[in-house]
Formats: sequence, structure tokens, C-alpha cells
Amino acid sequence: MLYNTAYGLVRGIYIYDYAAQSSMAHQVFGDLLQDITLPYYVYPPWFVYSFFFLGFFSPDYAARFWFWCNIAMIGTALHLIANGWGFRSKLYAILSTLSWSSIWMLLIVGQFIAPLMLGIALIMFAITHNQLLLLVAGMFLLTYKPHLGGFIFLSVVGWLLFKRYYKPLKVIIFTHISIGIICLIINPLWLSDYIRTLIGFREQTTFTTCDDCSSGATLLVSAMTGKADTATALYVGIGIALVGSFIWWLIFQSRLDTTIEVTVYWSSVLALLSIPYVNNYDYAMLLLPFLWLTNTAKHTVTKIFLTISLVVPWIGVVLSDRPIVAVLLASSACSMAFALLFEVYLNRLKAHSM
Repeated sequence: MLYNTAYGLVRGIYIYDYAAQSSMAHQVFGDLLQDITLPYYVYPPWFVYSFFFLGFFSPDYAARFWFWCNIAMIGTALHLIANGWGFRSKLYAILSTLSWSSIWMLLIVGQFIAPLMLGIALIMFAITHNQLLLLVAGMFLLTYKPHLGGFIFLSVVGWLLFKRYYKPLKVIIFTHISIGIICLIINPLWLSDYIRTLIGFREQTTFTTCDDCSSGATLLVSAMTGKADTATALYVGIGIALVGSFIWWLIFQSRLDTTIEVTVYWSSVLALLSIPYVNNYDYAMLLLPFLWLTNTAKHTVTKIFLTISLVVPWIGVVLSDRPIVAVLLASSACSMAFALLFEVYLNRLKAHSM
């Protein structure tokens, strides 16, 4: 879908003109699209503008180039997360990345979760090293996949407000408004067209009933009703998000843990469990809290939760059963949530013992 949109963009086809994009795709790919419904481009315009050059390549070369782009983004995220770690910890981080099942799913499918992973890593690095520009860049990357990144974006904004870090917050808001205005100058109708495209996408049968979705909310609805109805899953997801956000608020207000790591990684887990339209490869995001916890956690219970997060999804992969993979990935996210909460609990015990 990114390639098709970029291919059309460099040839003068509007990114939100689904009819023109679909017609062009059938000319380019021919019989390959005979039994496939071309997905809508449901992302902000700056995403495809960032990778417009893919449209100059043939499909094969573009796919290879995008593969290496994903490798580069994941590698950079890994470097930023492991910055300052010892050699053994960095080696373990590399091995964990190679062992993370959804990373391979991401690379095989070629989806768009790697920019979010890079954005999260940039945010972590920027806040710990007082790098304002990197923080802005990381927040901007979260908007590349807004239905997942938006949740994390809001959590970082909330963290900045609670910490009263108003200067970076003002720069972030100014930057994003400026980018939006620039896009409006280029095309005054992009925002309305984007909303119209989202509405059109929601009406597709592959969205209203998403059997391939791996979200915790969607799986829960599917288990209760026998149908993966995303409209119902949305309400369930809102409930999960509210409960999870309340837990974060309690943690923050009671000063149990006010670190940016807990805030971002908790919101990442919540996004995967609550947003209805989540696929297997999106769980690659869990790699980042896994790496952080493996480097900081010492308690056996936390390590057990982390081992479950790493190993359990591979059972579904070995069985080659997509529904089982989806359930086990959601279980992996739940296990990661328990690991984060247990670490917060341990920090509270340490604080009381001092």
C-alpha cells in the first residue's frame, strides 16, 4: 500500500484518490490484485512524503529497499535503547531482537511499525539526554501510524504536563501545527480528504469484521460473540484504555513511579490491547519494554513474565495457526503489563525500606 501510494504520488496521482490509486495498481500489478481488495492509504500525508522515493523503483527493488529501511530503523532504535549499556547487555539485546517473533513478522510483511519503534526510542534517548530536537522528531514519528502512535503520543504529552516540562511541550505542539499548516498550504483539502478516507476504510468488510486482527479487545469480542466485530471491540477497547489509564494515573499521582519508561511502555502495551485494529506484526513494539526490563529488572518474578512474553508467541508460530498466534501475542502483551506493574511494586517496596 505504501509503495502503491508513493508510485502514484511521483506520477501525479493524489494520495487520497482511492479510485485512481486502485486503477493504477491494477495496471501495475495486473492479475496479482485479482482476488485482493486494495487497502486505503489511511495515514497522514507526511508519511508517504517521507518515502516518496520508493515510487521511482520497480516493486521488487522498492520492497528490498523498504526491507533495509526497516532494518535500519529497528537497528537505530536498538542502539538508542541500549546506549550506555555494557557489552554483555548489548549482546543480549541483539540476541533478544533476533528472537522476537513479531520482529520477523514485521520484516516479512513489510509493515509500518518500525517508525513507531524508532520514535519511541528517540523519545527515551532525548528525555534522558535532554535533546529537544530528538524528542520532537520522536513525537513526529509516532504520528506515522496514528491509531497506535497517537495513544503513546498522548501519554508523553501527559507525562510532560505532570512533570511541568512546558518548553518541550510548546515546541512539540508548534512543530506539529506547523507541519499540518504546511500540508494545508500544499493541499487545502488534505484534512477533509483524510477523514473521508478513514470513513471509507471503516466501511470495508475487512475492517468491520477483522478476523486477522490481534488486538486484545478484538480477540475478547471474538471469543464472546464468535465474530471479530471491530465496532463492538472499540467499546471494549475504550474500557481497557480507561482502566489502564486510571492505573497509570494512580501510579503517577502516588509517586510510585514517574519515569518516562514506565509511562511510554505502559501506554504501548495498552495500545496493543485496546486499539481494535492491531495485527501480529504490531507486537514488535513490545521488544522495547522487554529490552528495558531485561536490563533493569533483577527479580525472578519479572524475569518469568519476560520469558513468557518472549517464548509464548513462538508456540503459535511453530503450530502455524494464525488465531493461536494472535491469542498468544495478546497474552505476551498481558505478561509484559504484569512485568511492568511488578517492577513498580518493587520500586515502592524499595522506597519504603529506605
